[in-house]
Amino acid sequence: MYLLFKNIFLVPSRKGDQTKEEKLKEGGHGVIRCHANDHSKSPKWKKIISPNRILHIGGSHDGTSMSHYNILKNGDLVIVPVRLADSGLYICYSETTNEVLRKVNVQVDEGTSTGLS
Repeated sequence: MYLLFKNIFLVPSRKGDQTKEEKLKEGGHGVIRCHANDHSKSPKWKKIISPNRILHIGGSHDGTSMSHYNILKNGDLVIVPVRLADSGLYICYSETTNEVLRKVNVQVDEGTSTGLS
């Protein structure tokens, strides 16, 4: 099964299609791991706002940032500061193969962060 979001196909992961859950604290420092073991896959991130609206996060993985998002060289996504609007589904995928590497449903609340996913 392929996922289609606004004319962008994503290939499901061979590792299964599990969505991980992550809780982050508003105003804090959040890290969402991609677990991209092979850097040649060029991991990128998307936040699914709705089936027709996707936020493409970052353009390169050299420590450049977009707003309050920062993609590290290993593909992990750093969010500083975490905002309530950051809640939602994030997808880390391979730019070269469009394979989904990790899906994380982020919930932002006033509680304590669960740490790294």
